[in-house]
Amino acid sequence: MSQRIQGPSKKRFDEVYQTGRRFRGDFVTLIQSDGTGFIGIATSKKIGDKPERNFQKRRVKSILQSFQRTSAHDLIFVASIKTKGIKFETLRADLTQLIQEANINWGRK
Repeated sequence: MSQRIQGPSKKRFDEVYQTGRRFRGDFVTLIQSDGTGFIGIATSKKIGDKPERNFQKRRVKSILQSFQRTSAHDLIFVASIKTKGIKFETLRADLTQLIQEANINWGRK
């Protein structure tokens, strides 16, 4: 059974977005704050219309579900326009690098 990724409330999302520590990858930015373990996924409007932005969010979510999470940080992953057109494995490598850089205690399932 896959781990469910639950997003934060709008208020908490905005708080983490404004005050969290940022880690920039080639395609995704990770914003981290101490908290209860919520994950938010956002996209730049530059990516395109809503179906395209939702597609990029699903790609990020799919990668994150392949990790076993053991830390209690609130996280927001922001996909940039550069995610459009890259291979899934390239995006996976970028997210893995960000998670390691942020010292988030996640392991592969």
